[in-house]
Amino acid sequence: MNSIKKYGLLVPIHCDYDNNIIDGQHRYAACKHLKHPLIISYRDSYDINRVVELNRVHKKWSVTDYAHHYASKGIEAYATFLEICKEYPTLPRTKIYNALNLSKLDIRTYRTGALTIPDLDKSRKLLDLMQEASKYHMMSSPHYKALVAYVLEGYSIEDLIKNLRLVPDTLRIERPRRVVDALRVWEDIYNYKKRHKIKL
Repeated sequence: MNSIKKYGLLVPIHCDYDNNIIDGQHRYAACKHLKHPLIISYRDSYDINRVVELNRVHKKWSVTDYAHHYASKGIEAYATFLEICKEYPTLPRTKIYNALNLSKLDIRTYRTGALTIPDLDKSRKLLDLMQEASKYHMMSSPHYKALVAYVLEGYSIEDLIKNLRLVPDTLRIERPRRVVDALRVWEDIYNYKKRHKIKL
């Protein structure tokens, strides 16, 4: 807005012939707020599908930018992702979309609009567990993969969270480098003071 006040609108707002803004959403909002005249450029080559491509040139899109884009196109998984981010504000966004997908979703795949949520109930259990684990700095990649395996096996998340709070610090401070080692850590936490022990 300061730039437009001082110099005017130097770069046109690019639109398709249906008046969808392809590039220049922020310039449009600034002009509207300032009641400044618009300069609009129309071209045959512009279409709504080029929004991502053109906007990435100016500013690298965040995980949230992609989510807003695909949610606005009606892809429900991305709308759910945005809602979940509000519920778990302390968890990293990449961990959240992986938890929703119940895997390790490649960022390139996420950026193409391919986020899926195969089982929202299990994803929520995993997110609850991740939130508790993050309090003890237990969210490294091996820990995350172990937690996914734990949730997919159907073990009691409530029991694991309860035991995570009860176990001695020595069990919580391990920093496993491999998933198999992380699985052993979480087994020990789950089995703490239990008669019926599990083995993942």
